[in-house]
Amino acid sequence: MKKIRLTQAELSRLVEYPNVFLSTESKIYYYKRNLLLKKLYLTDAKTIDRKVYTLETINNSPLVEFEELVIPEKLAIAGGKNIGFTIQEVKGKTLQEILYSEIPTKDKIDLLKKVGEVLRKIESCDQEFYFNDLQGYNIIVDNNGELRIIDLDSSSVNKDDAVQSYYLNTDRKVGNLNKYRFNDYGIPYPDKNNDLLSYSTMILNTVGGLKAGRLSISDYYNYLSYLDDLGFDDELLDIFVNLYTEKENVNPVDYLDTLKGNDLEKAKYIRYKALKKKYY
Repeated sequence: MKKIRLTQAELSRLVEYPNVFLSTESKIYYYKRNLLLKKLYLTDAKTIDRKVYTLETINNSPLVEFEELVIPEKLAIAGGKNIGFTIQEVKGKTLQEILYSEIPTKDKIDLLKKVGEVLRKIESCDQEFYFNDLQGYNIIVDNNGELRIIDLDSSSVNKDDAVQSYYLNTDRKVGNLNKYRFNDYGIPYPDKNNDLLSYSTMILNTVGGLKAGRLSISDYYNYLSYLDDLGFDDELLDIFVNLYTEKENVNPVDYLDTLKGNDLEKAKYIRYKALKKKYY
């Protein structure tokens, strides 16, 4: 991997990039025109070596041709230590900002459909690959309305090393299932099921205006029953049901257009809770 070297003085003069990303492992700085520096908190040899191996593998695979992937370009070194990576600046808004905004839910579903299409595209590639931390803060909707996925140094090209994942680490319902594997420190091992759980959770959170990962298993299934009563597509609901079974997860992208035929305001979790309280 190509390298850049900075003096400590150069590093100290860098201006921090606006904090639009939900990152617990790094800070982002302006570096040069249209180029950012991702400075890692953990810079031990094992962490850096894993990330470099991942990025080099991506760059030597068909994945390098995928325009949706914003692949870090160079390893940054300062004071004789590996400190992070340079990445292309993508101007736009994070997908999470848009999902939290007041635009129509149907427009949000259109963007989420694009996420599913990227997952399908990845699955068709010969190179083994897992996003690991697939979430709205790691996806930018650029000024042309296209998705650009960042934080790829935290992705994986094999299942060997456990990597942090927001949705896996905050959802207690996955703990007793064999298809979601964790190391002794509670960090999940990469797997297609993990990425699809994250994607499905993003969809449910958007439709319901909730945090599905925080629901108990009983409340989760009761909410899906409520969506069933509203006429939501059976095959889509089955995908959500099976997230917490030993069945392999399925990409729900083909069923997202069915959501637009539902009364999405009625699907809000707060409405479900109000009706449940009123009648039960």
